[in-house]
Amino acid sequence: MIENIFWTLISRKFADEASKEDLDELDKICSSNPQLKLIYDKLVIYWSQEQNEEASNTDLVFQKVKQKLDDSSSLKTKEGISKKLLLWASSIAAILVIGFFLGINNNSIQHIDILRKLTWNERYNARGIKSKITLPDGSVVWLNSESKLMFPNNFDSKIREITLSGEAFFDVVKDPSKPFIIHLKNGNVKVLGTSFNIKAFENDEITETSVATGKVKFFPISNSNISSLKDSIYLLPNDKAVYFNSTGILKKEKTDANLDKSWVEGKLVFSGLRFEEVSKILERTYNKKIKFLNPKLLNCKLTAIFENNTLEEVMFFLAKTKDYTYSISNNELIIDGEGCQ
Repeated sequence: MIENIFWTLISRKFADEASKEDLDELDKICSSNPQLKLIYDKLVIYWSQEQNEEASNTDLVFQKVKQKLDDSSSLKTKEGISKKLLLWASSIAAILVIGFFLGINNNSIQHIDILRKLTWNERYNARGIKSKITLPDGSVVWLNSESKLMFPNNFDSKIREITLSGEAFFDVVKDPSKPFIIHLKNGNVKVLGTSFNIKAFENDEITETSVATGKVKFFPISNSNISSLKDSIYLLPNDKAVYFNSTGILKKEKTDANLDKSWVEGKLVFSGLRFEEVSKILERTYNKKIKFLNPKLLNCKLTAIFENNTLEEVMFFLAKTKDYTYSISNNELIIDGEGCQ
């Protein structure tokens, strides 16, 4: 594909190993593809600036790139460290950084993702699993089940950036000189130093951010297909941003931040939640597939608080508040009853 050729030629150019034919081909590709031309121009500008600064993470980048090269059957390295190869590794680092600011779309983003993985960590929690992660700057993240966090080995630039899919509670170390940004599928969260909870599961209808301490800015990702998209909002303690992913509507509500982060302490808090939403939480927490025999059950609203209870205990007490029956097997929870209108 044309994108594959483009990235190969870019790598050769930054390593000073591009032939005249390579450069001619690169010019031809850029002339016929405005999007790739835009990427090329910004990369050249960034690379020129990068040469005037010392890359503090060059050794780490080089080692990981070199391992990739050693594993490749199409490229063999000579004994010792090549200065050109080191330069090529540094060019990859430049691409990794600039990729955040270009707004690259379509197939090109796949190349950015591949390159990013050379110097980024990925943590994923399956259903029923939670974890605590310390980031390079000392910030702490509690990652919920069925959630993924991506973060660099080091925050070397003027900004601290990570990516989240799912739910996490953050306690961010304050550093006014390095804003902290969390990239979500449908928005971004920017802070300087604070604690807050983000709920942004892939298939959920809404994205939520609630603040425990400090000040947070939530701003949705621009989407030309959403005519009702609103501006970003600032959140203070016990404020919550609720973003409706399909419509682009953004609201600010009052909340109890301690309840929003209660899952960190092993609590389940259902405050007038529809059974459909409760079932998603139970599936993630207990790694059980939930099946409703009567779709009207999804509309029933439940209010309860549990702490470190088993699924059997949760279902037993919920059944006391609504008229339904249930059965639990190794992999599945089946619920039946009259349901609600």
